[in-house]
Amino acid sequence: MAAIRLIPTCTVAGMCRRSMYTPSFRSATTAANKHETNHRVLLIGSGNVVPPVVEYLGGSSTLKPTVTIGSIDEQAANVLAEKYDRVSAQYLDVSDDSTLSKSVAEHDAVISLVPWVFHGNVARACIANKVNMITTSYVSEELESLHQSAKDAGITILNEVGLDPGIDHLAAMRIIEDVQARGGKITSFISFCGGLPAAEASFVPLQYKFSWSPKGVLLAGISQATYRENGAEYTTDSGKLFHYDRAFSEFPSLNLEAYPNRNSLVYEDVYGIHGAQTILRGTLRYKGFCKVMRALQALGLMEDHHGRAGDGGDVAAAAATWGEYMVCHSLAATTDTPPTAASARDVTVAFLERSGLSRGDIADIVAALDGLGLFSDDAVDLARAPIDELCAQLQRKLVYGPGERDMVLLSHQFVAEWADGSCSDISSKLVRCGDPDGHTAMAELVGVPCALATEHVLRGTVRGAGVIRPVDKQLYEPLLADLEGLGIRMTETETLRQ
Repeated sequence: MAAIRLIPTCTVAGMCRRSMYTPSFRSATTAANKHETNHRVLLIGSGNVVPPVVEYLGGSSTLKPTVTIGSIDEQAANVLAEKYDRVSAQYLDVSDDSTLSKSVAEHDAVISLVPWVFHGNVARACIANKVNMITTSYVSEELESLHQSAKDAGITILNEVGLDPGIDHLAAMRIIEDVQARGGKITSFISFCGGLPAAEASFVPLQYKFSWSPKGVLLAGISQATYRENGAEYTTDSGKLFHYDRAFSEFPSLNLEAYPNRNSLVYEDVYGIHGAQTILRGTLRYKGFCKVMRALQALGLMEDHHGRAGDGGDVAAAAATWGEYMVCHSLAATTDTPPTAASARDVTVAFLERSGLSRGDIADIVAALDGLGLFSDDAVDLARAPIDELCAQLQRKLVYGPGERDMVLLSHQFVAEWADGSCSDISSKLVRCGDPDGHTAMAELVGVPCALATEHVLRGTVRGAGVIRPVDKQLYEPLLADLEGLGIRMTETETLRQ
């Protein structure tokens, strides 16, 4: 029988929760806080990820920093700030370089939780004022180009300290470096992560709900992904990412599918797993998501401009409702009478039949489109591009209701080869559900690691100037320990192949 080794630091999944804000935790952290200093943190943004960051830094943090929330939505920032004595709010537009620089200069660290396209503005202000910066976003080409400038300024720009990217890095590096320390090497690394509705909230079209703008999900589907599998390298066709779905069985009680995401091959260097035959990172969804997304693409609803290629103009100019929009724009059809929901459905079915889909798939897709109101009399805004109008409809139809929970799934699967030629399968998994009376799982698992990383930056325990990720042992080990202290744990197992 195969030998199973449980890695001792992580023995339970993150499904069972103990709040980081319980009185017992607060008293423990207060007792440990013997060297408080008046650190000042500028947190830029006021979106869904911000509340857990503010709650931790403004409430539980042993450093007791003062926090300023800077946002263009000053009202939302004020509502959040007034809950905490050490938190204030101010209006801040990151496109206003002068005001941004002044605000940055007044603080010891800056957390940038604005959309990633604005991180460059914030980073340049931090470099100019020699202030450390923390983000949860991927390192962009723009930020990478600022690496030397940040080093010259002697500051750290710490990125990718959320969930994915973030906790995924921490968990992966612990296993990879443990294997290497035992004389082994990683020959396969497969990692998938997804934010989904909890099972009881998933009975909706797409089996998916959005807690913020759907546009990022849609745009991801028209990007490309690169990965290596069994020694062969693959790049998905442009705009065809949802065609690369595969069954996913690592959480056997859930009916899931997965598709690749971004460029997985960069992690050969980032993680130090050179020569691995498989390196694949991707996204998890409930089964059936991708086929509906493929249909939405085929129907022209993910176009970022009016009209379809070859139409010679905007064929939806006369459409006033979603039913008309589907007939006139998506299918580029003509009709002598205003289309009804029935006719829009019929035209869509005919279009899908010409695509060669099975009857079962067509029925599933049409049911999803119907549930999204795409054959209805709901009004459309013709001033918006199709992708923006679709996003607005998704936000109306697929939102979390009172008491509904989201769920985060993270799965790392490794194959380790040992010096004697034997191999082990190693698994690291996290399951976390949101709190109906508190934060979503996604907001918590992005926000809390960010807050903890900010503490380490303020303490000066993060080594290395420039643009960095949390992949060094001096950072990933304490961050994982901090998370485990808050009840956020990976479940890790290792099985020796026989």
